[in-house]
Amino acid sequence: MIISTSLFSRYFQGFDWAGIVKQTLTTPFRVKVSICVLNGPLDHSNFDRFTMDEQEAPDELSGWDANF
Repeated sequence: MIISTSLFSRYFQGFDWAGIVKQTLTTPFRVKVSICVLNGPLDHSNFDRFTMDEQEAPDELSGWDANF
C-alpha cells in the first residue's frame, strides 16, 4: 500500500516520535488493578463471574470443511 507523504504527515501531525524511540510515552488511560496477591494456582478473584449457558451449541455437521 502506498501512502502519500502529505496524508502521512497530516495523520501523524503532533505525534511524539522521539517518545516512541525513547520509550517515554504515557498510555491514554490507566487500568485500575488492585495489588495482585494470588491465593493459590486456581485463584481467579480478579476476573468477573459469568453464568454458564443454558444450552450447548448444536454440532455443526453441514460438511463445509470436508475438502479443507
